[in-house]
Amino acid sequence: MKIFGIVSNSPDVLKQIQEVAASVFNTKTTIYKTYCYQDTREIPNIIQNGQEEIEGWIFSGETPYAHAKPYLPKDMPAVSCILNGLEIFRYLLQSLALSKVNALRVSIDLPEIASEDWLTAMKESQVSCEQIHLTYYDSMHIDQNIHAVVKFHVSLWQAGKIERVLTSSTKVHQALERLHIPVIQMHGSTFTIRNALLKLKERRMHQHLIENEVALTRIETINMEKLLLASSGPLQFQMQMLHLKEKILELCQKLHGSYLAEKDNGRFEIFASRGVIERNAGKIRETIEDIRLNLNIETSAGIGFGYTAFDAQRNAWRALSYGHQQDPCQDVVAIDINGNIQENLGTEHSLTFTSSLDDPEILRRLESVGVGTRNYMRISAIAKKIGHGFTSSEIAQQMGVTDRNARRIIKNLLTAGLVICVGEESLSTRGRPTKKYRMNPDFQPK
Repeated sequence: MKIFGIVSNSPDVLKQIQEVAASVFNTKTTIYKTYCYQDTREIPNIIQNGQEEIEGWIFSGETPYAHAKPYLPKDMPAVSCILNGLEIFRYLLQSLALSKVNALRVSIDLPEIASEDWLTAMKESQVSCEQIHLTYYDSMHIDQNIHAVVKFHVSLWQAGKIERVLTSSTKVHQALERLHIPVIQMHGSTFTIRNALLKLKERRMHQHLIENEVALTRIETINMEKLLLASSGPLQFQMQMLHLKEKILELCQKLHGSYLAEKDNGRFEIFASRGVIERNAGKIRETIEDIRLNLNIETSAGIGFGYTAFDAQRNAWRALSYGHQQDPCQDVVAIDINGNIQENLGTEHSLTFTSSLDDPEILRRLESVGVGTRNYMRISAIAKKIGHGFTSSEIAQQMGVTDRNARRIIKNLLTAGLVICVGEESLSTRGRPTKKYRMNPDFQPK
């Protein structure tokens, strides 16, 4: 049974979305939980409280989606029924039909993200905007700016410049109704809602296919010869191997009874689905650390994903090889069917990037300064993950290298023109300010 969450501050819109959803999803296998918020500050708690059971989110508009986005789990399917440019005509036509002077004398408020679509639609339709008054608001701060938006409409109404208000905010709608100002609340039509739900259905199916890919986790003992020589005799060595296998079996149990195949010389292969492995990557890492600390046996894990067992096994070997080549060695690495590398699985520094690069100009510039493609792609992924200007220390922390090495790589990328300096960050303690960088937007990996 799939459970989807629907979020809006309007009970009527919640009901409308639920009715449309019944025609898109199988009602026998899908149920919905509706969340009606009064203040946008409630939205993070709604998302966090629903993480355990909700498999996809439907937001009534850009405002709730903007507030929820930072709290949505990675790869969680989510859509919003955003007002699009075409729907301007629906509300303008309605306003014109209600007009006493057969003119579009209206004021409109919109979230900033929707403004470009609406203006483009108006321009392409060649509708005169002389008597249409627009104001935009930041979706993240609409609750704090309600008074300013209401004041914008009221002043135009009192000046006799408008006959009606078109608002995208429930609170603005309620405030204007109390003042007896003609107002229409805009929201996604049945067509828009249906398109959003079809997109959610497609994303959920895609995620389901990915989650059910074959996953193979290959755990290997490092320096088996050294372990054998350090043992006092064959009995002690066999006991260590039995304890090792016990730890691996406990891990299989945590992975919901995944199948275990024991290879030679301290090598094990665990078969499961990709979804199971990705959700329990932290448990794999904990097992590796437990074996190292309590059994004094150095091990590492390579995880491979693929459409077949052979693909998964091949990628697991590649992941192990990649992890051993890093300095310091990576304990848990995964590689998927597209060659994307996932480092530091099960930690807050988890990072996914591709090791392939086809842009000849970027490759030429990297070669000129001696920076490897893989390091460049790692830094690009880190920069995207951080989402703002990054420092050399942030790169060092994410890549697991020294600050000196990170500074050297960034300096070379600056020379190649692939990174640009965008300012400095003052430190709370004494010392020189830290420089902040961005990837050069003129050279982005394809």
